[in-house]
Amino acid sequence: MLSIPNNTDDIVSTIREIVPKGPEYAVDTTGYAPLIKEQLASLTTAGKLYIIGIAGPLNLSGMDIMGDSKQIIGLIEGDAIPQLFINKLVSYYKKGKFPLDKLMSFYKFSDVKQAFADFESGKIIKPVILFD
Repeated sequence: MLSIPNNTDDIVSTIREIVPKGPEYAVDTTGYAPLIKEQLASLTTAGKLYIIGIAGPLNLSGMDIMGDSKQIIGLIEGDAIPQLFINKLVSYYKKGKFPLDKLMSFYKFSDVKQAFADFESGKIIKPVILFD
């Protein structure tokens, strides 16, 4: 049974439970440097990591990328074809390969400080703020 880790320590092994050789692609929407590094480490040889969220310093070594011919690619809105990309994500979700519901945690706007604290501590992956 797949379990989503509460911090970044087990991200690579959790991803490898789903895709033993590592995924060809990963998409980061968090901008959280430790998670970005773990996603990069989980990729297969020649894998591509797409970064959508704004990230701070990543402090990567050349071997993090060049050792397995990996790529980090920054994206802005129009870099995906929504009609294709969203359908593919829905397909993965239906097959149990994209645990979207386990990645998100919901917070009231009044709890926004807690949402940030939980995200920074690695307790959650994607905080979603709900407005009344």
